[in-house]
Amino acid sequence: MIENLGRRKNGSESLNQSPEKMKLKQLEGLLGGLQQFPQPKVELEQYPTGPHIASRMLFTNQAENSFGDVSNKVVADFGCGCGTLGVAAALLSAEHVLSIDIDPESLEIASVNAEELELDIDFIRSNVLDLGWRGSVVDTVIMNPPFGTRKKGADLDFLSVALKVASEAVYSLHKTSTRDHVKRTALRDFNARSAEVICELRFDVPKMYKFHKKKEVDIAVDLWRFVPASHQRSTS
Repeated sequence: MIENLGRRKNGSESLNQSPEKMKLKQLEGLLGGLQQFPQPKVELEQYPTGPHIASRMLFTNQAENSFGDVSNKVVADFGCGCGTLGVAAALLSAEHVLSIDIDPESLEIASVNAEELELDIDFIRSNVLDLGWRGSVVDTVIMNPPFGTRKKGADLDFLSVALKVASEAVYSLHKTSTRDHVKRTALRDFNARSAEVICELRFDVPKMYKFHKKKEVDIAVDLWRFVPASHQRSTS
């Protein structure tokens, strides 16, 4: 099922800023004030994307590497959860943001977060695998997909769809331990034009579920930038 829940924005002046004006610490601070999962669902592998890692995911491509894949682009946040990455994209002046998730409770929190920051974001309730989009629908996909601890290969299922609908780039987090497999699958099976690890990050997972034994676990993750095959055709 695909349900477009519409946009959330109030009548006040938006906080959207050009990436030149938005500083990294300012972005991280705004993301740190977002609401997160009150009762995360283990079957959906719901783990919040923290403000530190989210701000660097989006700010890296704007400032440090100058790919320009967010500002003035149509951006989709796959498996948006409480909306952190989509909010970050909107704050960095994305032309339009589509935030997609299967969980209605997460989308409600995400929409409140967007409204509180006066951001214009479209929310769509759908399984990412059931979107049914054809061709290059968006410029850029950003995502922190399920790592596949509950359903093996879930992160690559997300990546497969993302590379089909993005015209310019896909930014995604994957466990560092799966680096070789992710690159091989993206290039060989998903026909990505390129697959590059932009940086290594630490994903702090707090004790959220009953099966968690430690108070906090620090997971090494890679921030990938994938370029879809369609990008080569459009620029040739």
